[in-house]
Amino acid sequence: MQIAFEVVAPSIPGYGWSEQPKRTGFSQIACARVFRKLMERVGFKKFYLQGGDWGSLITSNLARLYPAQVFGLHLNVIPIMPGASLKATLFDIVGSFFPKLVFSAPRDHNHNMFGKMVAIIVESGYMHIQATKPDTVGTALNDSPIGLAAYILEKFSTWTNADYRALPDGGLTKKYTRDELLTIVMIYWLNGNIVQYLAVPTAHLSGMNEFFDRTPPEISATMYNLTHYTAAPDVGHFAAFEMPRQVAIDVFDFVNSLEH
Repeated sequence: MQIAFEVVAPSIPGYGWSEQPKRTGFSQIACARVFRKLMERVGFKKFYLQGGDWGSLITSNLARLYPAQVFGLHLNVIPIMPGASLKATLFDIVGSFFPKLVFSAPRDHNHNMFGKMVAIIVESGYMHIQATKPDTVGTALNDSPIGLAAYILEKFSTWTNADYRALPDGGLTKKYTRDELLTIVMIYWLNGNIVQYLAVPTAHLSGMNEFFDRTPPEISATMYNLTHYTAAPDVGHFAAFEMPRQVAIDVFDFVNSLEH
């Protein structure tokens, strides 16, 4: 079956070309509701979803709130968040000590929830300062294009592959071109913008170098109706940016599996 998509790629309010929310408390759930209204206004009553990073949380909430409007959900990040099911939590804990008893794939036999916690603490410093002192860092970044570039591009180094930290240039051009990276920085420079079980059929593209995710399919299946799983050996946090063609192929494969 030949499938063609009309792609709607909104930017999250406060990111990219979208202005910041007018009220406090604009959560992932609120954003999911906004995106659902957007899809209806542009003429789509039912649709597929794809998300990574914050998009994985927003699309998961959209699918959870409005399952009748979602054909399927494709994610390249499935984090185990506070409030996850008891089964997912037990799998995570037991799998850290006895991974071969829980996980079938050899790549998951080094599963370590404690190491993941350390990685999240190390890599989430930006989140703490933006959540508590946003104007302090924002004023400085809006005044310095070099500072803004360093602040943003550091994530494209360490979140693509933690080993890139040791490289002189952070390995930035191993997966991305300079023009692509500068385009992302310029968007922010010009604008000055700096769980329950889910029944919807879900796909997970799991990157080997993902610092935040690496959730084995056995755990993902306790939180999502996991019908499609792909292990990507040389992929980090920015899967759609690192390997857009492969992500697109995986989305097509997932949709084809549901449409046939």
